[in-house]
Amino acid sequence: MERFSITFYRDLRKHPTLILIACVYLLSIHVLPEIPSTRVQHWGICPKNVFAEPSQTPEQQRSAKYIDQDADGYIAIVIDDFGYYWHLPEVSGFIDMPWPVTISIIPGLKESHRIATATGAAGKDVIIHMPMEALNAPPMTETRVMMTGMSSGEIGELLDWSMEELPWAVGLNNHQGSRAVIDADLMAKLGRELKPRRLFFIDSRTHPESVASAKISEAEVPAVICDVFLDRIDSAEEIRKQVAYLADLAGRQGHALGIGHVRITTYEVLKEEIPKLEAEGIHLVRVGAYVREFYDWKY
Repeated sequence: MERFSITFYRDLRKHPTLILIACVYLLSIHVLPEIPSTRVQHWGICPKNVFAEPSQTPEQQRSAKYIDQDADGYIAIVIDDFGYYWHLPEVSGFIDMPWPVTISIIPGLKESHRIATATGAAGKDVIIHMPMEALNAPPMTETRVMMTGMSSGEIGELLDWSMEELPWAVGLNNHQGSRAVIDADLMAKLGRELKPRRLFFIDSRTHPESVASAKISEAEVPAVICDVFLDRIDSAEEIRKQVAYLADLAGRQGHALGIGHVRITTYEVLKEEIPKLEAEGIHLVRVGAYVREFYDWKY
């Protein structure tokens, strides 16, 4: 061992480059900070903006306007069900889209916070995709669920936890929730808890008799009802029809909101159709600006 050490140091003296390499290595393992887990690549694929700092603070993001006055109609598009996966191309695709689609993230899943960080860095709006009790499905076991019978305090604590998970959130829509949204007492409590947190609500219309928007509006919280589901049928042809219907609705009534899901077919269709809509005078806007402009949301 002693002979090896002497030979090694003699080699170092003959080759100064080796000394430099050794110093850089020691510096990297003892001095340089570790990259936070929210910025580490996963499965070799990640949104290109994940290594950037968020372009705005959560407060700036909520107050951004981004509505011009020259369009024939305005649409907001919310993409649901983020949080399960990071490595799928549609995840990075939606986050890196050059148009302001809204990223709706289920809090508490493995990739939820990472996706929220990347979305904030990309300058897009984040909303909480809150799991709620359904009529014909067991509660999710992967994360927390808003259940009928919850107290106002429990609902408030759940919202606070969700906002810690997703600090860029500007609003909330329901994931499932066919039982929750027909419970007037639960929706009234939710409205009262959303108001001091300055979050708006989007009713995903998971039940035709939903009272969510009516009861939440009573608390003076903006409550928007989804106008069009874009991908109830996972077919490019059907999604194109729904996008066209959304644009037609916006042209007739001035604005419309659509909801889709983080699926590759939905991503590919929107990537093709949004530029066509823009050329026709139908402008896609951030959901926060949409609610502020058309539902008098004051953050």
